[in-house]
Formats: sequence, structure tokens, C-alpha cells
Amino acid sequence: MDNIEFRGQRVDSGEWIESHDILRREDWDGKTGWTTRYFLQDGYSCNQTPCLENFFEVISETVGQYTTIDDIDSDNIFKGDIIQLQVGETNKKLKRHILHSKKYVIEWHFGEWIGIDLEHRENMPLTCLQCGKIIGNRIDNPELLEIS
Repeated sequence: MDNIEFRGQRVDSGEWIESHDILRREDWDGKTGWTTRYFLQDGYSCNQTPCLENFFEVISETVGQYTTIDDIDSDNIFKGDIIQLQVGETNKKLKRHILHSKKYVIEWHFGEWIGIDLEHRENMPLTCLQCGKIIGNRIDNPELLEIS
């Protein structure tokens, strides 16, 4: 059985961490209701077994699962990553092949990982994006999601 890997940005330092171990905690606040907090393990101690002292709270919106697919540079692709892909098409009017780049944000959609091209409102299976390169993520680089 494969271990599922997660990534998240630490609340205390802003550092991105990756871990196979994730904790989810539900807290009741009498004013706002239920809130969900996530914790990822960063490192091992206690004889190489998971210890609560190594779990750090991460910003909930930054938690993303590893898709099990890597980009062209062998970097792990996580939910929320932005992939740039060179796409070619033939322009029959100009009688030439034109290359342009498209950006896709990675999301889980109806039971599969896909890349969403926000500019053209198109979806592409993640396996087609393996030839692309991770250029950022929706948290650190929201400007990459802007439509020109």
C-alpha cells in the first residue's frame, strides 16, 4: 500500500513541509462554530516513530495531496500547483505550427486529478501534464492565475 503524502505551509514560520502523517482537529468555538485545523509531521524522533511533538499546524488552505505524478523535472506535483505546458497547434490560415504556453492549476475533480486551464475554461487529465513544469502554486503565486 502506498503512503499518501501531503504538503502544507506552517502557521508559525511560513515554511512548506511535506509529510505522510497528517492530523485533522475539529474545534468548537461558541461564536463562529466548528473550525478545522490541520497538523503535518516534520521530521522524526522518539526512535524513528511519529511523535506528537513533531507535528506542526499548517494553514488549512495550503494543505495539498501529492498526486503521485511528477513534472518534467521529476518534481512532485501537489494539489494547488500551477503547471506550465508548451502546447502546439496548426494554424491552417497561416499554414504554420504555432507554439504557446498554457497554465493549469491542479485540482481533484470527480474522482481524478486534473489540470484546469482558467483562461480557456478547459480541463486536462493530469497524466497529460507530465511534460509540463511546475512554475508555482496557487498560494505563493496567485498572480499566475490571473487571466490576461
